[in-house]
Amino acid sequence: MMYLIIKTDNNFIECMKSQILVICIFCFFCLNAQNDGYYTSYSLAKQHIEDVKSLDLSGEYIDKSLYAFTKMEELRLLDCKMDSLTNDIKRLRKLETLVIKSSQLSFVSEKICRLKRLKTIVITGGKLNSIPEKIHQLSELKTLDLSNNKIVLENEDLVFPTSLEYLNISGNSFSEIPTSIYELPILKKLDLRMNNISTIEPKIKNLKSIRSLFLDGNYLVELPIELFYLEKMEELSLSNNELRKLPEEIENLKMLKVLNLSYNKISILPLRELKNNGQINKIFIGNNLLDHAYMLNVKKELGSAKIIF
Repeated sequence: MMYLIIKTDNNFIECMKSQILVICIFCFFCLNAQNDGYYTSYSLAKQHIEDVKSLDLSGEYIDKSLYAFTKMEELRLLDCKMDSLTNDIKRLRKLETLVIKSSQLSFVSEKICRLKRLKTIVITGGKLNSIPEKIHQLSELKTLDLSNNKIVLENEDLVFPTSLEYLNISGNSFSEIPTSIYELPILKKLDLRMNNISTIEPKIKNLKSIRSLFLDGNYLVELPIELFYLEKMEELSLSNNELRKLPEEIENLKMLKVLNLSYNKISILPLRELKNNGQINKIFIGNNLLDHAYMLNVKKELGSAKIIF
């Protein structure tokens, strides 16, 4: 009987040893991660300012100590308490990635344009009402996402960096497409959803590298023919506008795979031209002025594509 009790105790001890070992291994990797310059604790990062290369914080209060991390290359803040990026942002000269998702941020200093190494800027869900005027000086910038703020186009001479490959200014208050967007030679993805845009300039034809264009939730009544010169276009989304027709030139977009026309006022489609465009595999046409019989015919005529009512 005594033997059985001792055996059980030994098993218990061995189990505890295993759990302790797992905890130690976990702590080891966490400490290594911190030692590699990646920090998820603001208070801990402050104790090792010279070592911080990446700061990834969530729900923390951010004070002026942020600008002391001069060796930091990556900054990610999710729902942190911070209402502005002050002039001291200029001190973070090694910063390459800046991601801030916060409902409180309302001001970004022009000094951010001194951070020449920046490749990615994501500032979303805040209260920004303008874009730094000298943003064109960020010649290494590839990704700019300022979606879901309160930005209006105050400066018609605003120039975006020509290095941009992805630009997202959806969910703001643009009444027109900033002119300099038409001059971005390597832009691949452009998101202009949920603004107040009513026209597209013929200069849209200059976006030769564009693959995806999102214009949903605006006030477009017609589309310029030049839009259909963008031969590399793979996805074109135009839902929730005031469109009454789709130009026959849609046939020119030979690389187009997805076309979203839902929630417009379209009463007829250029079926022959859509059929000739053999690459399209998905078309959204629901909530237009197309009767049920016509939509069934569309499905029949464009049998190779998935038609979504």
